[in-house]
Amino acid sequence: MAEEVAVLAEDLWVELGGREVLKGVNLLVGRGELWAILGPNGAGKTTFLKALVGLIRPSRGKVSVMGLEPSRAQRLGLLGYVPQVAGFDLDFPMNLFEFVSTGLFGSTRPFGPLGRRERTRVLEAIERVGLLGMEGRPIGSLSGGELQRATVARALVLDPPLLLLDEPTSGVDVGGVGSIYELLSSLNVQGKTVLMATHDVATVMERASGVACMEGGRLVAHGRPPEVAVPVMGCLLGGEGSLLFAHGEIPHMVVRRHRGDGP
Repeated sequence: MAEEVAVLAEDLWVELGGREVLKGVNLLVGRGELWAILGPNGAGKTTFLKALVGLIRPSRGKVSVMGLEPSRAQRLGLLGYVPQVAGFDLDFPMNLFEFVSTGLFGSTRPFGPLGRRERTRVLEAIERVGLLGMEGRPIGSLSGGELQRATVARALVLDPPLLLLDEPTSGVDVGGVGSIYELLSSLNVQGKTVLMATHDVATVMERASGVACMEGGRLVAHGRPPEVAVPVMGCLLGGEGSLLFAHGEIPHMVVRRHRGDGP
């Protein structure tokens, strides 16, 4: 069983600044699956991902990644983390090759000049995301979609079996969103386990193996998209939903009433 599990959270609680941000989250993601975490802003999606990466320690409960404690999995190069692009300083004097190469230093390797094998790894990661030939470009000159691909390449440079992504289409123009999801789907087909936080409901409901929805720090629905579409939409829209019609396997719904509405 353990060898089939990529991510396991059991009664996971996180407290930040005296406030409970995650409240008893339970989730299992199998190896080779593609999962999306949905939910409104402030629901706890980013905090959950940071707990999986080992950037935040749980106040109680357990979390394991590839069968290991998160920080150990990170040190062994078993997970690649793609944070939100909004957190990057695009004025920093660094080109694409240098940016992607920083992914090598998340393992036990110290900073220093790259060897031939490491340079090859960086170029292979850049090629994998479709940016080969742009490695000399300053990161500040990249488009939103190109920068997002660069962050994925950085996470791929150690060829981890698990990718964790926080809003992978944030800052990407409408024309580039589809290509980002095509890239993630392709990586999943190649055997990568992919777990992302996103707001792109329609896309992930069609592409994902599983979806989860968070609200107020709690996981309120999770499962296969056709099975949880109605509760997920209720979670996202903040109201009771009625099944209206089905498009393929995915039910569409109208909202009867939002929380906080008058009588």
